[in-house]
Amino acid sequence: MSTHSLLIVGVTLLALGAVAPVTWPALAVVGLLILTVAAYRVRSRTRGMFAGSLVLVATGSATIVGLSLLGGVPAGPSWWLLPVVVLHLVGGVLGALALVRLYRELARTQDRLRLARPLMIVGTVGLVIGLFPQMLPWGVALMALAAHVLGGRRRVLLTWALGVSAVGGMMIMVNYWLAMAGVGRFGSEPGAGLLVAAPYYLGWVLGIVGTVLLYRDAAAAGRVRTVR
Repeated sequence: MSTHSLLIVGVTLLALGAVAPVTWPALAVVGLLILTVAAYRVRSRTRGMFAGSLVLVATGSATIVGLSLLGGVPAGPSWWLLPVVVLHLVGGVLGALALVRLYRELARTQDRLRLARPLMIVGTVGLVIGLFPQMLPWGVALMALAAHVLGGRRRVLLTWALGVSAVGGMMIMVNYWLAMAGVGRFGSEPGAGLLVAAPYYLGWVLGIVGTVLLYRDAAAAGRVRTVR
């Protein structure tokens, strides 16, 4: 399998694993493993970061499996799940940083449009799924990465979209966990849930706008390359 194919499969599995890290813990692990192999194949400076991310996420996933074997993963907030959340969060952030650095390295020597297209396809699917806030803004993240690979003005818009949607997503998750813990939500008056979700959807809409513009830029770049 070529390095380009490894990147496509690895990014797709990592994105799917980010949607439900407790339900599908193995997907993120396999995705990071494939990305680590790709990084070692091209002798990237990010291979150590990928390896560290793989160890952290694999440890968290093994903990989930162990809890399941001992009687099931606890529902709702639980101190047993706190180490798992920390491991997945730190490992996921490290893996995301490694992925950005890897693509920046590859963009210096490879066809940028060929690198960005798979990210745009998977990111578009993520944007559709992202209509439901519990799925997290990974679609916006992949579109932002594709914009950085291609370069141009859309990077700023999609980076802002990612930041706003990520903050909104965290607010929604905290709100949900507080409700599960029985300590209330961010406000109990009518419309409070919509207020909490507003930043997420603002980032999601910005991501949609940035995606449309990015596809237009990619189509224009493809036409120019064909003419040449």
